[in-house]
Amino acid sequence: MKHLSFICLLLFCISCATIPPNTHNQSIKISTGYGPEDLILDTSTETPRILVSCDGRRKGEASAHGDIYSIDPTNNKTMVLPRVGEPDSLEFHPHGIDIQCEEDNCYLYAISHEDEQNIHKYLIQDNQLRYETTFTSPLFVSPNALTALPDGSFYVSNDAGKRGKTGPPLSEMVLGLKRSKVVWCDGKKEGCTVQVAAEKLGMANGIGIQNDFVYVATTRENNLYQFNVKNHQLVSKLFVAKIKGQDNIRFHDEKIILAAHLKSLAFIKHLRKSKNLSPSVVYRIDPATKKTEVIYANKGEQISAASGGIIHNGFLYIGQVFDPFVLKVRVD
Repeated sequence: MKHLSFICLLLFCISCATIPPNTHNQSIKISTGYGPEDLILDTSTETPRILVSCDGRRKGEASAHGDIYSIDPTNNKTMVLPRVGEPDSLEFHPHGIDIQCEEDNCYLYAISHEDEQNIHKYLIQDNQLRYETTFTSPLFVSPNALTALPDGSFYVSNDAGKRGKTGPPLSEMVLGLKRSKVVWCDGKKEGCTVQVAAEKLGMANGIGIQNDFVYVATTRENNLYQFNVKNHQLVSKLFVAKIKGQDNIRFHDEKIILAAHLKSLAFIKHLRKSKNLSPSVVYRIDPATKKTEVIYANKGEQISAASGGIIHNGFLYIGQVFDPFVLKVRVD
């Protein structure tokens, strides 16, 4: 069995892609909590800010709960946004997040890895997050990322057919089994309806909606897909780009911003120890023309295991899976 596991790990790693040359000599580190895995621009306040989902993911770095950090882009100062009104029993271990405005209010949706896999909804206020409700479903098997709609409904990507102790089972990761599903939730507070929207995906990861299309990044298929929506189902799947180890999706100027892990073995070593560097690459993709360009690349010296990026006022803010900072660099 150990021999088989080694062979599987080897097969998982030999498909690693070539790392582009480093793109930036200068960068700014913005301190956050451990594991700033997902980040999003919040324009609901008078001054736009960046919200960051943080939770320790290495042994010895995990805490009783994670936090949502706020970054002020004008001065790079950070603060933890207090969460108020939560049930006493609620644990908070955030992963993928999204913001959606409904009428006059804006809400943060956050995947949380607890004993159950939940999605929590918070009303965004200037200096705090006010708890609204929790969505639960047996179809939230291994939720990774989500994208919300103005009517309060949302799509969730499950990155595996079942969840291991801390994420997708090793067998699904190394063999690239297509057991992931995207599910849709109607977002109703009482007795929400959840249904499968797409299936047979190889580790579905980042997900986002733009111009009525839903985009899904697959980490083990290495394919970025575009879907039409019909009765909440994701249909007419179209290939957009092939990139190794795809992670979170964001949008800027009609383009897709996508982070990727090109060296699987380096990522695994970085998971074990922070000093082991894992390359970071962020792409900008035009879904209309399928043109793909690298807007950030580094072999890991500046930031390792980049998980996502957003562009604001000429700067790219890059999150990561493990270490406690967001990287800020200029971008065209």
